[in-house]
Amino acid sequence: MIKTTRDFGTATFKHDLNNPPESLREKADMLKLVKSELESGLFVVEGKEVAFVDRWIQDKDTETILFYLSNRTVQVWFKDGVGIILELKSKEGFYINTEGILKKYSIGSIMHSRNAEVLERARQTMALLEKINEVKKKQEENPKIINKI
Repeated sequence: MIKTTRDFGTATFKHDLNNPPESLREKADMLKLVKSELESGLFVVEGKEVAFVDRWIQDKDTETILFYLSNRTVQVWFKDGVGIILELKSKEGFYINTEGILKKYSIGSIMHSRNAEVLERARQTMALLEKINEVKKKQEENPKIINKI
């Protein structure tokens, strides 16, 4: 169910998540992605402070989405299901391939991987981090700027 608020009040509409109207397609895709990630168990945290999404960016050119979490973890998910998770506090990086196999790296070594696929995804991740930092700088200069790229 998607709730829509307008100046003259609130209206509630029900739409099938798998067949939303064109105007809600991007939101439906985002909801499906978040749902699948929550169901995957990657967000299960035991005995630790639960992190929340501080910033996020969706790059339509590379069809990726980056989440910058409050605990300084960066998660990047590519359309084909590949993911990169960077835990900046522990300086660890994880690469999840299309089969769901997880490989651990140090953050420094992920940028020097011999695996061409890992190296390319790491470069795309760094480009997204640079974009998100540019937006953050612009927002600090002018707080009225919305978090869009």
